[in-house]
Amino acid sequence: MRNPRKAMNIHEAIEHAEEKGREDTPCAEDHQQLALWLRELQELREAQAVGLAGSLREVCSVPGGADFDAALFALAKGLGAMPPNQDFQEVKGIFWSATPYGDQLYRIFSGLLAQGWVKIDMENQTYTWVGPQED
Repeated sequence: MRNPRKAMNIHEAIEHAEEKGREDTPCAEDHQQLALWLRELQELREAQAVGLAGSLREVCSVPGGADFDAALFALAKGLGAMPPNQDFQEVKGIFWSATPYGDQLYRIFSGLLAQGWVKIDMENQTYTWVGPQED
């Protein structure tokens, strides 16, 4: 039995919905559908994480690493926040000024740095991908 004061994570929510879906109750069918939707959400999140990792790896794996703007631009594309064919020159202001959008990208990128997925060469101010590799 889970602690009712603690919020469920997606894995626990799927398990809970599946358990309720096996019961002989009027809402069992609804719980089965909910479990299906939650599994789909989980798969979409995982696919998005793989896309993000691939985009950053591609840009930050160039010899010598990528500069800050290129790394943040790759992050935005990897998150699906910008189309793959977006021209950097058209949106560079987002990365060079304090905007909610740019600030959020910076926070996400800082988290990747903190986790060790990307490392910085302080001397050259370039970023290199070192995070988990896809099989």
